[in-house]
Amino acid sequence: MKKNVLLIILFSLGIISRVIAHFIRFVITSDIPVLYSESGAITVQVLFSLATLLLLFASISFRSNKPRVIIGFTFLLLFIIDLFIYKSHLGAEYFNSSYAQLQVASLLSAGILALFNFFLVFRGDSQGQASVLIDNRAN
Repeated sequence: MKKNVLLIILFSLGIISRVIAHFIRFVITSDIPVLYSESGAITVQVLFSLATLLLLFASISFRSNKPRVIIGFTFLLLFIIDLFIYKSHLGAEYFNSSYAQLQVASLLSAGILALFNFFLVFRGDSQGQASVLIDNRAN
């Protein structure tokens, strides 16, 4: 029961922080006049990193591979969509290093989550528990 509650909390916080990071990135890169600075890019990167870590820990906690496959394909789809968005902005007059920082944070997060979930599926961990993080003898 405690593990399910922890799983739900980790997964929910990961999704919420990822949505917030996407919203901040959208506001910064939109045509709305917003004062953009280095702190905005760092905030987005920290939120994507936090979301990635929370979702990685949630993926480790799943007991079966079915949710991992669903999450893996979802983030693979997000990675492909973000890659098309990134490539469509290359060469534009507004594309500079700070704009690339904002776009790459989302790409990196989605790529890491897709690869990690597929790694857990192909590793064949039917228990859904990483032996390094969770000791089965404690239960």
